[in-house]
Amino acid sequence: MGLLEKFGLNKIEYSDNFLDKHHHLVTAFDKKKQKNALYNVSTKKMLTKFVFDRIGEFHNKLAVVVENARYGVIDTDGEKVIESKYDFIRPFSANRAVVRDKGKFGIIDKNDRVIVPIIYSDIGEEQDGCFSLMREQDGLKMYGVVDRNGVLIVECKYPSPLISMSRSIQGKDDGDSDKYLETIDDDSLILNGENESEILDYLKVKLHQYEYLIDKMRQAKDETIAENISFSLDKIASIIGGQSKNLTGKLIEYSKGKKLSYFSEDYTV
Repeated sequence: MGLLEKFGLNKIEYSDNFLDKHHHLVTAFDKKKQKNALYNVSTKKMLTKFVFDRIGEFHNKLAVVVENARYGVIDTDGEKVIESKYDFIRPFSANRAVVRDKGKFGIIDKNDRVIVPIIYSDIGEEQDGCFSLMREQDGLKMYGVVDRNGVLIVECKYPSPLISMSRSIQGKDDGDSDKYLETIDDDSLILNGENESEILDYLKVKLHQYEYLIDKMRQAKDETIAENISFSLDKIASIIGGQSKNLTGKLIEYSKGKKLSYFSEDYTV
């Protein structure tokens, strides 16, 4: 009996696709168990047992794993950060991840602390510090917006999303083929032009997004971009604060039957 057969290594396949190139991590697959483990190519060490149906790519040192059709999270050392208990987890982005549990969506941080209650029918991917929410009741889909800190900016009361919404398409129960379709509408919103509260809520969302971008730009020490965004933010704030009723009226008039965009020719927010 050869050495490979003795230790059963002939039954293991190693992926040549790096899950994390910086940490030299790949997937090892046990053909007999039909399970995956995390393997470090550089140290030639197996970091986990063969228990996973799938191991995702690492983002910020965290990877989503599927274990017995339940989703969890591991770090680059192979340690479980979040137990495999969810129906579904999207990859983490800046310490936030959308999860689904018992058919409902919410948002958690990397410590598995619930940031947004797991009560929604769908949640979009993060866009400039905001998430689009959707609740379905009596066959009607109503949309709102929450920020990444769990603050509800706009409650679910509009029949169309105020920011673009991601749609999740659930694959097989073994997590074999979860995919996303994302609807991008060039960051514009079609409004009926009669509902002033809808326009102001939309601008309220943009205000939060600009505040988030300003903070990110200043962290990156890019003051020029931060100042440009601040100019736009001040215009939005003046409308929301009711300091310019005429300006609000012009915006409503412009939006009738058209797309309201903060890059519009007539009015730049």
